[in-house]
Amino acid sequence: MQTGEKRSACRFLRHEAVSVQVLLACPDDSCSSKVVDSVTLDISQSGLRIVLPEALAAHRIFDICVEFRNNPRRLLLTGETRWCRYNEDSRDFEIGMAIQDGEGTDFDAWLRMFAELEDSEEQAT
Repeated sequence: MQTGEKRSACRFLRHEAVSVQVLLACPDDSCSSKVVDSVTLDISQSGLRIVLPEALAAHRIFDICVEFRNNPRRLLLTGETRWCRYNEDSRDFEIGMAIQDGEGTDFDAWLRMFAELEDSEEQAT
């Protein structure tokens, strides 16, 4: 677990599979989408930090699918990009995303998972 000055929730250093659905603008004013696979660097109840091979604009809303190694269930979430910065060493982009409650998402399951994580951390200490 790791804490930061600006964060209201505890961060957990976790490498989990994440897919981000990115909408693509088309010349005829229609939209299509693509799914970009990613991995988390850390997660918290309020957000996650992921690595992507391409940049995402800040303050945009994306559909996110998080798949945890120790849980067969995939969580479908909504996230807003807060920041995006290029990492010269890895040649990827690190992106901070805030998780938001949304209709039809697994937001409640996400919150329950963090309650369980925090309980297991407390029992370990």
